[in-house]
Amino acid sequence: MTSIGDPNSFAQPNVHRCTHIHLNLDADFDTKTLRGDAKLTISTKEAGSRILVLDTNKLVIDSVVDCKNGKNLEFVLDEPVGTYGRALKITLPEHSTEQGAETKIRITYSTTRASLAVQWLAPEQTAGKKHPYLFTQCQAILARSMLPCQDTPSVKITYSADISAPEGLTALMSAVAKDKKKHPTQKKRNVFSFEQNVPMPAYLIALAVGCVESRDIGPRTRVWSEKEVVDQAAYEFAEAYLPTLCFSFPISFSRRKVCSSSPKKCSANTFGVDTTFSFSRRRFPTEEWKILASRLSLQPS
Repeated sequence: MTSIGDPNSFAQPNVHRCTHIHLNLDADFDTKTLRGDAKLTISTKEAGSRILVLDTNKLVIDSVVDCKNGKNLEFVLDEPVGTYGRALKITLPEHSTEQGAETKIRITYSTTRASLAVQWLAPEQTAGKKHPYLFTQCQAILARSMLPCQDTPSVKITYSADISAPEGLTALMSAVAKDKKKHPTQKKRNVFSFEQNVPMPAYLIALAVGCVESRDIGPRTRVWSEKEVVDQAAYEFAEAYLPTLCFSFPISFSRRKVCSSSPKKCSANTFGVDTTFSFSRRRFPTEEWKILASRLSLQPS
């Protein structure tokens, strides 16, 4: 069964709709996986059904738990359907059948090497040649291969995240950076916290982890990239170009990906991704992050 109004999704947001996701993930460069859990806040829109349907693709689902009491919830993964992946069907607690009910669940899972949204670069593929690099691309229907979600543009969510990364690497997301601290149990890892309070489709969730530095190029803009190319990237995306990039739509700027919007408040962070990245633009509808423009600085495989 496909989603009402979206043949590319299994989700049924007319019955149960996800409103917020919190990600707690470890970026494991040895196994090339993101592993941890996703906490979903679910709002019941149609009384009577306890079945929540989510999109997944090439994910390993370990368990689903009711956050209220810690009890395990029954779940089943349907058979794969082409490039759309597999429907994850979760039996929610009894109270979730009431219209307007809010339910919070925690899904423990991991990505796999076949998860197309998550790209892992070896050190030799980067400009610095010393450290690995990770970036994600969830457009158009690949968010489901990074996390279990309702992977349809009709569902807009807020999200937050705690991302664990090896010492010496920095994590960035399509969200506001809130904190950086030592991992509570792993001495050689740091945890980066993020918060995105403006609802947006799951395909706009983005993550990058690498040995990167930043350069301020204006009162509202900052460039992130490897130190070997960050100054060149900062020059290219200098403040003088941002008004044009921000208010031009649609945008096609060579082979560089640019995120466009037309807000009154306009601030930006930029970071480098693999040179094979082929998307020309992406829109992040946020108040504080209005542009996420990537300087394609890394070497292709």
